[in-house]
Amino acid sequence: FLKGRKPRRFENTFGIVDFKESPIRVTRNSFTLLPVFRNTSISQIEFYRNGVLFKKIYPDRGDHQLFGVQFRFGNFVQGDVIEARVINISPLEIGSVYFSQTYIMFPEGKQSYHIVWENEHGVPEVLEFTGDYQFKSEHKGVIAQTFEKFLESTEKIYSDRTLKFSANTGWILKANQERIDSLTDANRAWIVFTDDRPAIEIIPDDAKITNIDSEAETYQYQVEFKINPKHELENNSF
Repeated sequence: FLKGRKPRRFENTFGIVDFKESPIRVTRNSFTLLPVFRNTSISQIEFYRNGVLFKKIYPDRGDHQLFGVQFRFGNFVQGDVIEARVINISPLEIGSVYFSQTYIMFPEGKQSYHIVWENEHGVPEVLEFTGDYQFKSEHKGVIAQTFEKFLESTEKIYSDRTLKFSANTGWILKANQERIDSLTDANRAWIVFTDDRPAIEIIPDDAKITNIDSEAETYQYQVEFKINPKHELENNSF
């Protein structure tokens, strides 16, 4: 595999480009991107709700072998288990082989915002954050000592301004710890919106990851980011 570890849900002609196989926590406000590889024949994806097929789609991938399928969860309810199956349809095979990704419906959180990052395979991965967030700016003045008429004085040369963003994931599945690891290891990330607002470019900075807690089935994490502003006077908010 050219970049990252070879995904386990992957064959020569099709697969899901994500090494992590864990179910993903979603809410009615969530959207997701399913990274799919397909280099022969047509592409078929089936969606199951609690084990019952409810939709089939045939993405128009054109000449692309790697593409993303975006879908939303507004029509589902808490407790639903949604499964997306990438089907291998080939005239040379009897029956169908598939790889799948599972999504678990949680209740809506206090907040709702999405963070997209470039994972180890170089493709976008997205997670809805439902916890509190903060935009912060840190200012550090750079000063110098000068002399005028034999008198020492202090002058401010410039101010160094750093924009930061702190986000709480809200409650997620225990298995999703590996996705937070992926996010904090990423070199690039963005806060994205479902309307026309432009994305905010961020760089993952710090996070405290509890890999195992014997008393917990759900977890929440605090993740710190630095913001890449478009200009020196930029201020950010939702």
